[in-house]
Amino acid sequence: MSQENLVLMARVAQAFNEEGWEGLLAFAARDFEFHEPPEQPGATVFRGHQAAREGWARWAEAWTEERSEPQDLRELPDGRLLVFTHQRMRGRDGIEVKHDAAHIITLKNGQMLRWQSFWDRANALEAAGLSE
Repeated sequence: MSQENLVLMARVAQAFNEEGWEGLLAFAARDFEFHEPPEQPGATVFRGHQAAREGWARWAEAWTEERSEPQDLRELPDGRLLVFTHQRMRGRDGIEVKHDAAHIITLKNGQMLRWQSFWDRANALEAAGLSE
């Protein structure tokens, strides 16, 4: 794993935890794509900064607080990153949710080009071309 990628992903996690979804866009290429977890009903793909903002705004309507704690980071043979995280969320109705998630992130020139999220670890590993 390159030191650059480790530093970048640490900065991305910090930006998300401090600034929310908007913090991620500072690290996103202009043609950035965000893929919602395929396990999520009605999952969609947001293409570009404006579409990501609009999609994330709908998600944020349900949550007052979201935090992501990276647990494991792996560089895949094709250069993508596989990131396992622990998510903590507090809903507007007071409900608290804690769960693990996985993300496959494609970088280009030090920016995020594509972010694919997964609620299920096995699905992420399959999408990455790996298995446990």
